[in-house]
Amino acid sequence: MKTPQFSIITPTFNRSSQLRRAIESILAQTHTDYELIVIDDGSTDDTQVMLNEFAGLERISIVKQSNQGASAARNNGIKQARGRYICFLDSDDVFTPDHLEKTASDISRQPDIQAFSSKLQFKRKSTNYIKPFKAYNNTQPLDEYLLCDRGSFLMVSLTVESEVARQCLFNTQISYGDDIEFVIKLWKKGCEFYSQTHIGAIIDDRSDDSRLSRSLQVRQIDSLLSELRPWISDKAYLGAQGWFLAKSYALDKRHQEAAKLYLSAIKHNCYSIKMSLIVAAQVFLPVPVYYWVSSVVGKLSKASLS
Repeated sequence: MKTPQFSIITPTFNRSSQLRRAIESILAQTHTDYELIVIDDGSTDDTQVMLNEFAGLERISIVKQSNQGASAARNNGIKQARGRYICFLDSDDVFTPDHLEKTASDISRQPDIQAFSSKLQFKRKSTNYIKPFKAYNNTQPLDEYLLCDRGSFLMVSLTVESEVARQCLFNTQISYGDDIEFVIKLWKKGCEFYSQTHIGAIIDDRSDDSRLSRSLQVRQIDSLLSELRPWISDKAYLGAQGWFLAKSYALDKRHQEAAKLYLSAIKHNCYSIKMSLIVAAQVFLPVPVYYWVSSVVGKLSKASLS
């Protein structure tokens, strides 16, 4: 059997209606040298019934496992992948039609690069925005790019050499930030990253800070930082504390602790002046107010450039 260029791994759990859109976005790709591996992580809805509609297609493999979480599902997909490169597509996101085609072109122009990351379009009720806000270059420490700057390497944006991915795998012991840890492990293994210029996926951003209890957010972020600590610099660690952990403290109404972490990060020069203002706004402003302010600032910036 011919080895495909790309193996696309899609973990899913009880998202049958959204999963269909994700699969159809793969079938609509202009570049067809791929396999799609759907890992059903113990769904109890009609996911398997829906997947049976695609079971006869040559490029689609369907794997069912007991419920173990998205990280274990991705690891299962990585181990089964036959492609030279691995892409990740969550079941509630969609690839743009030419994502694989443009990624294949970037690979041909950058044969020594092991990982590629596209831009992402986030759709909200009131506005759309593109991430990352700042492209990565390999001269900047990646941990500081992700944890002290406006960096982003979400899984849906990432394409990585299969052999490199198999050396890292996802940490199944954490439930928050497993994508950050995975990317930092790739970097620590010597993986070089290339920031692509095209939008590779569209994300329906329904993030809601009320979905998790505030205390659970604090514990999850604290657990992530404990796992990351051996891999990252002091600056990145303090920057993450002053931003992500401080934000979760503020949401939990622990404002003094949030302020202490933020000021410690400032004291250690973890952010640029502009970033220090952005982080302060995210930490201390109510979420709806922050989104309104960022939307207004974005519109003003566009107007000044027009």
